[in-house]
Amino acid sequence: MRKALWTAWSAFGLSVATTGCGSSGASTSQPFEQSPGTTSGDDAGELARSADADGGGPPPVEGAVDAGSSTSAGDGTAESQSADAAGDGSIDASRADDDAGSPCSGGQALSASDAPGVMASTEYAAVKWVVASTTQLVGLWTTMIVPGKPAATSGTLYVWPGIQPFSNSQNYSPIGNGILQPVLSIGGTCAPGAPNDYASWWISGQYVNVSTGAAGPTGCLGGAGMDVAVDDYLDIVMTLSGTVWTQVIADRQTGKSVQFPMDLKGQGQNWATLAIEQPTSLKPISDAVFTATRLQFAASSPTSCQPSQHGPTDYFATPYVSKDGKTCCVSRVILRANGVAATTMNAP
Repeated sequence: MRKALWTAWSAFGLSVATTGCGSSGASTSQPFEQSPGTTSGDDAGELARSADADGGGPPPVEGAVDAGSSTSAGDGTAESQSADAAGDGSIDASRADDDAGSPCSGGQALSASDAPGVMASTEYAAVKWVVASTTQLVGLWTTMIVPGKPAATSGTLYVWPGIQPFSNSQNYSPIGNGILQPVLSIGGTCAPGAPNDYASWWISGQYVNVSTGAAGPTGCLGGAGMDVAVDDYLDIVMTLSGTVWTQVIADRQTGKSVQFPMDLKGQGQNWATLAIEQPTSLKPISDAVFTATRLQFAASSPTSCQPSQHGPTDYFATPYVSKDGKTCCVSRVILRANGVAATTMNAP
């Protein structure tokens, strides 16, 4: 399936190389000190939810975990504001992540992608977070808006959020470098049950690992999938309970949802990515928009909330980190592929 090998070249920049069937490969760098071995509680996935901006879409599917809603309202909406919430010269898409009710309320504002001093990488269509080895990820929430569908009859294209370890992550071996990723795809893919056609976008929760046999002989495991339509709002949740990571994808428009659990046996995950992936010449025809993105850390790590990389034309709103340093909130991320005209304003 995905043919990008995600490797680290420094603490603040990541690059892509090509390999076989998967988006993961062993990280060759150690951007932070060796982890002392933090642990995650069984209730790591039970997080409070907030009224983060969700781009104005319909309310989340009833009964589904809402990537951007409040536990009280559950409507996925928030007041939009284009003021400079961080005071850093950037144009914030929303300051909902600092509103009362958000887990990041009252916390620290970091720097948006357009803030002075924030440098872009040369890799397009990828926003990444490197999480300090003194902690690890225990949850990721986001809402993906399904982008325009290419009028294609060949090639493959992917859009996804993903979580994976570094070589210095807790219990890295023997599982090795694999990536947990709900993958929106069109065209051929190794995902179990995928239609491998061009009729519509298709998504499922997946685990790809070509470095060891942890993902089976094909290096690609996954759960049930579903067809989704352009402009559907997909609430995506990836949470850890015990040693099992569960991916849940819920389509607000259709009410359908799919999920996929994967036991990583205590392996730490220290890298998060939002990406458009182009393993072939097939290009996207629009931006990929993620709203209400939230990362949860096992232990306080405020600096891990600042994205370590974004592409030359990508955008992310001001990140907010909670008072306890364990929750990172980013109201809006826009990925733009090289050579593809922008279709979305930074501010909603």
